[in-house]
Amino acid sequence: MKMGSGYDYYSLSKIDKDPDDLFEKTRSFFEEVQEIMGSENLSQARKTAYEEHSIAIMAAMIFGSNMIEKAGSSENITQKLCKDIFTGVPVASEIPLTHPDCLAMLTHILRQDLPPTHKSINRCRIEVTQHAAAWTYLVTSLLSGPLTETHLLTAHLILCADLPLNDHTPYAGLCRLVGVYAGLNPFPPPASVPSLIRTLVYDYNAAIDLAKTAGFLDPFALAAEFGHRFVNIHPFIDGNGRVCRLLMNAILFCYAGIVVPLGETEEGKDAYLGGCD
Repeated sequence: MKMGSGYDYYSLSKIDKDPDDLFEKTRSFFEEVQEIMGSENLSQARKTAYEEHSIAIMAAMIFGSNMIEKAGSSENITQKLCKDIFTGVPVASEIPLTHPDCLAMLTHILRQDLPPTHKSINRCRIEVTQHAAAWTYLVTSLLSGPLTETHLLTAHLILCADLPLNDHTPYAGLCRLVGVYAGLNPFPPPASVPSLIRTLVYDYNAAIDLAKTAGFLDPFALAAEFGHRFVNIHPFIDGNGRVCRLLMNAILFCYAGIVVPLGETEEGKDAYLGGCD
């Protein structure tokens, strides 16, 4: 792991943070964890603690990403569902009104100013379970080999299946066929989306190959670059932000051994969205 040259020292100086110090601390922590987990004398208790911590952080990532989009469920329910999914416990996509989780989910729905209905409860649950499933698929795919267009489309399909748009237009796993905007700023026209995604995938794999040849990689710069490029292609009608954050965190997980939860609090959500402007 080696720091790249594209960091914004001026912006980080406003919050009294130095990129060199942050990167060095992160690299040091990463190497320390690698050494501990690779030890032949690693105790089962320590291994279990690391696994539980990893699951909790991944669940926090799912919760925050959903919060940014005003989707998903409460933090406690998200942690509970993600823990089951990440440990292989079967999880029903829908639950009856008599289910013990319904009251907590209903409370969360009311706080989000959503309709307090059984349909809303199940939709919020699906927004968690399918988000977690999409994460599992994408990170496993990146760990297994080069990134492909199919990986991105399938991650979106898993994320958005059973979450219909208001007009029921098919969109899960499909590149958009209409123009979309962020405020008054248009994203690329739909006809250019497939070629832009192909280029993104090619460039990502080329960057990985170059890093292997050079013998070092800056995973934070890589995640930021390709997350930024992906979301500015905006290939889907909906779900672009969540897939963008899945992609960034999958890159970080593969090459830095971490995930970075974003948007877990209102302050964090505002900071993230402000940085996207």
